[in-house]
Amino acid sequence: MGNMTEFITGEYYTLLFILILSIYCIMTANQLMTRLIAGDSIAYLLATPNSWKKISLTQAFVLSTDIVMIALITTASRIFSTEWLVSDYSLDR
Repeated sequence: MGNMTEFITGEYYTLLFILILSIYCIMTANQLMTRLIAGDSIAYLLATPNSWKKISLTQAFVLSTDIVMIALITTASRIFSTEWLVSDYSLDR
């Protein structure tokens, strides 16, 4: 690990980032659907002119938007924190 790019790639983006996003994805997907079903809120949503498919696709869109936002914020914070904290770096974006 000779430079900052190798350190970030080796320590963060290999397994840790994927593991954290996987755990978040499983927990959030479970909460998005089971909270509606267990709390009987799904009956109110299905009473509207929305189908089960539309409701579940909306929940999937929320989950995928969350994952993309987490990835973008994490990447941006890594870039800005490297520029701010490390004086002599060679970060290949």
